[in-house]
Amino acid sequence: MKTTILLLMLATAGFAQVAAKVPFPFEAGGVKFPEGKYALSAISATHGTSWLLRNAETMQSVMVIRQAQADARKGDQGAIRFRCTDAGRCALAEFWQPGQLRTVLATPKWAKEQGSDRLVALGR
Repeated sequence: MKTTILLLMLATAGFAQVAAKVPFPFEAGGVKFPEGKYALSAISATHGTSWLLRNAETMQSVMVIRQAQADARKGDQGAIRFRCTDAGRCALAEFWQPGQLRTVLATPKWAKEQGSDRLVALGR
């Protein structure tokens, strides 16, 4: 039922999309994902408040909610940022397209532990 609703929302909404190949496993929206090719598509009527993250190979997906927006990074080509712990556990944290506001996503409590950020460039 949820999949049908999400597909209907995708079909009826004019949505933006970003895509990237993520070379490591990560978590988003409480779901674990393997490395692979992913697309993030806006699915809400108020453009960009809800996003569908989907693995291009397995079609595994989850809806993530924008927590905030932040200023665009000048001269940047766009990227997806993951927050990773020292133990190597990573969570999807934000993404942005060239010249557009950054979409900041809610991250789990463990992602706020000491660690580092990993950036993945956008691409198809």
